[in-house]
Amino acid sequence: MIRPSFVLAGVVALSSTLIGGCGDRTAPPRQDAFVLISKPSFVKAWDVQLPLHSGDSIKGIYFLDSTVHVLTNLNFDHAIKGDSGDLLYQNQVGTPDSTLFGGPTLVTDGIVFPTTHTLEVYTRDGNFKRSVNVIYNITNQAVGNRNFVYVGMDFKQGCLAQADMTQDIVPVQWTFLTFGTVDGPVALSDNVVYCASEDGSVRACLEDRTPFWPLLADSTFSTGSKIVSGISVDSRSCYFSTTAGKLYCIDKNTGRLRWQYFAGVDLNDAPQVTDTSVYQYVPGTGLVAIDKTTKMTIDNQDSGVETPFHSPRWTLQGAEKILAEDSQFVYVVLGKPDEVRGIAAVDKTTGEVAFATHRRDLIALAADPKGTLFYGVTRRGVVVAMKPVVNPGSYGEIALAPQGQNDGLNSHVR
Repeated sequence: MIRPSFVLAGVVALSSTLIGGCGDRTAPPRQDAFVLISKPSFVKAWDVQLPLHSGDSIKGIYFLDSTVHVLTNLNFDHAIKGDSGDLLYQNQVGTPDSTLFGGPTLVTDGIVFPTTHTLEVYTRDGNFKRSVNVIYNITNQAVGNRNFVYVGMDFKQGCLAQADMTQDIVPVQWTFLTFGTVDGPVALSDNVVYCASEDGSVRACLEDRTPFWPLLADSTFSTGSKIVSGISVDSRSCYFSTTAGKLYCIDKNTGRLRWQYFAGVDLNDAPQVTDTSVYQYVPGTGLVAIDKTTKMTIDNQDSGVETPFHSPRWTLQGAEKILAEDSQFVYVVLGKPDEVRGIAAVDKTTGEVAFATHRRDLIALAADPKGTLFYGVTRRGVVVAMKPVVNPGSYGEIALAPQGQNDGLNSHVR
């Protein structure tokens, strides 16, 4: 098995191709000119050209443990330092005939990449450690927790497995049948594993496979329709969506229903959860923002009782998911799940777009959930780090898009 690893020093210099911010239609200044940022904008922190192999193409971009990982269809992992853009290393993961299944996940001693039926384990600095064969085909994004990795597999009608990355002989510690394919990543909270599957059920167990909802039949919450995406969890609840067009919020400790949202169309994407809101992509509608807690009002007074049905606080057409949130804005990906059109800063309360990028060549986006940097990659392998500048007054670099991609808009980018 060939796993070439190349340590690359420094940053590969690249003329900027980023268009960001809210532009005007005045004549653009020369490329790479530093100007005063006069309005809220996205600015460039750094950019780097990846050394793509002939015939290779971009598969996805992920942020993990302060590092940006760009994966390709020839199974290369390009690792970039998130704060500086330094190209750290390049590995070809697995065998040439295997397929990377989703992005990497963290475990105590390293990083794990799921392929068709293996878990490829690397150190944090990119050195190969071992390949763990789980025998059956993996069906979802792997999720790591301490030494364990949780994956869905195609055994029988579908199952969830726990694999211990420190065990060489018998790495799979246990499995349990889900009676339907596990398509989305599991969620973990307080050492409890929450798993959804195509049989329409959500199951919860401890790390030793002990059922966690003993008062429910089979420790299972059943919806009666398929669940083809993952679960989100916070300190109180689990959130998931079904192909019957319902978003559910259930108590994570009891498995009891708290509230629902009816979208009216199939929901194939998982909800995303922040401190105050749930964001759900609805095909044909866009991104909806839903309050986590909505009390019933009786005679114009707050009853203190949770309403069983929630409605969106706002809806944003042309948006498909969120990247991050701060005290004022939620930063959303514009476009559809298979068609990225940039990033927008959206007022959390009203859903109005405050400012947005205008470039059209980014094909995948990721973010540091604890920071303020957003990362995009183009089809040609240019990785760009961007950050929002909310308060005008600082200086930034103006860079033009490639010829034919300017849209007549100027950009504040650094």
